[in-house]
Amino acid sequence: MQHSAIAIPDDNDIDIWFFRLNRADRSLLSYEERDRSCRIRSFKARQDFVAARTAVRTILSRYLGVQPQTVDIVVNDAGRPSLACGALSFNHTRSGDFGALAVARGCALGVDLESTTVNADLFSVSREHFSVAEQHSMAGLNDIAWFDAFYQRWTAKEAVVKALGRGIRGPLSTIEIDVKDPGAPVWRSGSLTLRSMAVRADLRLSVATGLTAPNLHIRDVADARDITQPGAAA
Repeated sequence: MQHSAIAIPDDNDIDIWFFRLNRADRSLLSYEERDRSCRIRSFKARQDFVAARTAVRTILSRYLGVQPQTVDIVVNDAGRPSLACGALSFNHTRSGDFGALAVARGCALGVDLESTTVNADLFSVSREHFSVAEQHSMAGLNDIAWFDAFYQRWTAKEAVVKALGRGIRGPLSTIEIDVKDPGAPVWRSGSLTLRSMAVRADLRLSVATGLTAPNLHIRDVADARDITQPGAAA
């Protein structure tokens, strides 16, 4: 049975799909993706990779009106994916048991999702990857506010790198996030506009785009299988 179609976003709109990594279907992947999955040694990491590609291909197929396995995705030398047909811009990310896919019409686009429960020395990370101005703006914050500010900036930096499509060149301190007001809905980094939000209590998501006034539409798919059901809400 034919799946219902999803309308392509308007010029200033970005669809953000949020999903669990709980459906891994290798039959929907390209030969290159299946080959890559076979080289991932950890079973969970391999399953998460396949599940993320399953969801990404399924969602994109409903925009394009084709079968998931026929979605032609090409990757540049820096690892940035794009559609060979050029009909849409997209970028995807995953962290823990969740993934996210950003879809827009013909603009620079990057998205990053991070679990805020990761056990790491974030203070050392901030000293290496945050500029002096960024570190100064976070000084004096209480612990909760500091950690929130860290993940806001960290996911924003990763999203910028992905939107630029050039890969990481040097420390992330070279990408400075202009956050005059941490509570503001829109930030800037060079020519890119940034949006950051908590999609769950333990997950932070940031989007970087070439659009100057993006409208974000969050599509929270609790189960990735929902989007493959005929007649499912778009």
